[in-house]
Amino acid sequence: MIEVSLASEKDFSTLAHIAAVAMSVDLVHRIIYEGNDPFDTSRQEQSVMAELDRAASNPQAYICKATLGSSEKIVGYAMLRFEDIPEKATEPVVPRFAPGINGTFLRSIMSRVRTAHAKYMAGKRHVWWNHLMVVPAFQRMGVGSTLLQHGLELLGANKVPIWLVTQMRGRAIYLKFGFEDVEVIDFDLSDFAGPYQGFGIHRNICMVRQPGGVAGSDPRSEITR
Repeated sequence: MIEVSLASEKDFSTLAHIAAVAMSVDLVHRIIYEGNDPFDTSRQEQSVMAELDRAASNPQAYICKATLGSSEKIVGYAMLRFEDIPEKATEPVVPRFAPGINGTFLRSIMSRVRTAHAKYMAGKRHVWWNHLMVVPAFQRMGVGSTLLQHGLELLGANKVPIWLVTQMRGRAIYLKFGFEDVEVIDFDLSDFAGPYQGFGIHRNICMVRQPGGVAGSDPRSEITR
């Protein structure tokens, strides 16, 4: 039995470790944390901890943890926030990144995601679903689905549009919950030099779930712009 409850600050170090381990298999995160030992997740954990701390200070944000039955073993978490963005976007603040972060690559990702977000969500009260992370050993066991269901039903996220950006390997679960593809963001990894030249195109999918959304298309279907 998987149980979901709101996480507290004492859980954050565990959640950050779960996120870092879950993301460590992604080539993109190896590029972001350039020069990082793939077995050392400390920088990723620090970055996620900072994000969790910001969410904890936001009354419109929710961080939920999934535990196994009556045990306290955390096997996944979700982070989402309710927000509004104006019809006319303001000039974004240029972010500063800690040493060891590939700022060029990360700014490129953030800029294109921000543009797509404004395109579909400007002027709308909506949810930005930031994280859905599951311990690799517990993936495909219903943890992610339980966290999604909790967010949709108990937190009321199903009453407004929901926006998220996922990689291809995460797309199928969102389709099952009524999300639809709205835009594709492709990055040619060879543009960012380093040891990852020649790895080709990395694809992110922008997805939106409208209130009352139902199960979407076959996850094996082709994605078009």
